[in-house]
Amino acid sequence: SNNLTITTDALALGNSVSGTGALVIQPKTNSTTMAIGSSATGVLELSDTELGRLTDGFSSITLGSATGTAAININYSAASFTFVDPLVLRSASGNITATDALKTGSNALTMSTGGAISLAGVNSGALSVTGATIALNNDITTAGAQSYTGPVSLANNITLDSGISGAVSFSSTVNSAASTARDLNITAGSGNVTFTGAVGNTYALGAIAVDTTGTTTFSSTVNAASLTTNTGCTTVFNGYVTTTGAPVYNNAVSLPTSLSLCSDSIRFVRAGRQLRSNRS
Repeated sequence: SNNLTITTDALALGNSVSGTGALVIQPKTNSTTMAIGSSATGVLELSDTELGRLTDGFSSITLGSATGTAAININYSAASFTFVDPLVLRSASGNITATDALKTGSNALTMSTGGAISLAGVNSGALSVTGATIALNNDITTAGAQSYTGPVSLANNITLDSGISGAVSFSSTVNSAASTARDLNITAGSGNVTFTGAVGNTYALGAIAVDTTGTTTFSSTVNAASLTTNTGCTTVFNGYVTTTGAPVYNNAVSLPTSLSLCSDSIRFVRAGRQLRSNRS
């Protein structure tokens, strides 16, 4: 299970590449751009055909350099492509732009850069995304946890589905990409949903709906058209909540020592549900 690292600024794969260790394909020069897919633009190119020659069995496939400064672009000429091993896309500071959905089946997908990340959609196992900014342009479906490290913007109405027990976490702010308010729907099974930064602090969100039997935590302010949580979970607020419509809490709600809820009407649904304070 030897690892294979290919460091080059130009590559042609004329036949299948196989192994059971880790495969790394990275630029030799930090400023060399990468093109993943036949319709992508970049100097170090992997066409649709060449991607298909990466045979199932690697412990992981890493594309890009940890010291790279140039862009990584993903755009297939085919309708879609599915990586058959865990995938890592990385750069030190280059932007990573996926024009097509990234698919890895049930395998993990990790994306990391000090630049901007733009996603056209994801279908994967566990997902980890780290970027200076993270733009979500389409729905994300995973068979495991989703973590977003960096400010997130919603260019469209977005659904995040993490399967039966995958946690969903945001380390920073979540905003609509512009003044048009975008809806955010999260389905997390029994997984916890955590918003560490402010939600809608720059551009408000539309309807926020969180469906989980775990704990939903809003650690900062929330500004949205509406906010709905489902039955069977606990919702924790630690900041000011503003909605233009009626927020609906179908679960136990845990409050800090003080909290302001600003809305035309507020509904706490289901007899026996608790409204409690974290104050000791």
